[in-house]
Amino acid sequence: MDKIFLENYTILHPIGSGSSSQVYFGFHNHMDIPVAIKVIQLNTSENIERLETIRNEMQIMKRLNHANIIKFFELIELPHYIAIVTEYASNGTLMDHIAYGKPMNPTLVRGIFIQLVSAISYLHNEAKIVHRDLKTENILLDQQFNAKLIDFGLSKQISVNEELLHTRCGSPCYASPEVIKSDGYTEKTDIWSLGILLYLLTTGVFPFYHNNIQKLFNKIISQPLEFPENISIPNSMKALLTGMLAKDPSRRFNIEQVYNSQYIRGNSSVVCSFSSPTLNNMEQNHSFTKDISVPNFHQVKEKYKASNYPVKRISTSNDEVIERMVQWKDDHKMKKSPIKTAIKSSMRCIRFSVPNIRPSRNHPSCMSSPPKSLINPQKSMVSNRMGIHIFNT
Repeated sequence: MDKIFLENYTILHPIGSGSSSQVYFGFHNHMDIPVAIKVIQLNTSENIERLETIRNEMQIMKRLNHANIIKFFELIELPHYIAIVTEYASNGTLMDHIAYGKPMNPTLVRGIFIQLVSAISYLHNEAKIVHRDLKTENILLDQQFNAKLIDFGLSKQISVNEELLHTRCGSPCYASPEVIKSDGYTEKTDIWSLGILLYLLTTGVFPFYHNNIQKLFNKIISQPLEFPENISIPNSMKALLTGMLAKDPSRRFNIEQVYNSQYIRGNSSVVCSFSSPTLNNMEQNHSFTKDISVPNFHQVKEKYKASNYPVKRISTSNDEVIERMVQWKDDHKMKKSPIKTAIKSSMRCIRFSVPNIRPSRNHPSCMSSPPKSLINPQKSMVSNRMGIHIFNT
């Protein structure tokens, strides 16, 4: 891809790539905040056809404001490509931190899960949106390992008349029984997917799995939920998972019942921010936290000074962008420029390899292995979908 110039932004280096897109790490020149910039070339008929879908997705993201949903800043259209600018999350996707067959740290699981419940509650109750594609690949982790929900390409507005949705979409292993059977579904399909995700993080495996798609669907529809005997799972979590993974959506928990479950509310020390000794110890042992020299911020800005290339903003004024960035800074309580820290974090991901925690037993029908050529802190933004969407219509 040719060198990219965007007005108001300095682009430092790529952090991932797809067949017709590239994700860059950079920063806003005036607000001094780190950003991820996904650039999609418009030189193929497929991408040109996707443009309207991308615009619709950005219109959804534009009105979302939640700490655990990735912050959208703007969509820029140029003659041969478009650029999507969002907040930067330096610790990759949740999938990057899963060793399949091995449970994650319970404290980390509970903290991430509580944050996701908060995000889904906001989507269902405030924004009136069904996400429809909850999975580990669509959850980014920031520098403090806070969860950031992304990818609203399949999201749908909840009808005020409570009409059922019928489009079959999402990823197979996370698909609810009603989606598979085309019975029509509501926002409770997100509850099912969230339950699958909690089970996966806790046990290291999917509750329903087969490498044949049709047999997988049969299991999701008819196989009873079981828990592995070799893993100690608290009764409060078993009760929650049983409620979230009820086959009948009318008997399945809604997001309020999930939030009020004993697993979340029963413990007074709710973990929502990951500054625990467990995580700190884990982070210290990661090879990508080695100390490296960081260039002076002003020298970096001068070296990579962006040209004032004319751009067309899609339904977004410069004032709106600045307002979102000010809000993002306020949300993160940033009194000083975070650029230096972000540059250091992004360079770590390029200069050092992530510990060997890749899947020991991959599930081929539900996910794809991350590219070996480049460690990508924001890889879910690279391709249209990471994972197989065999029935996206």
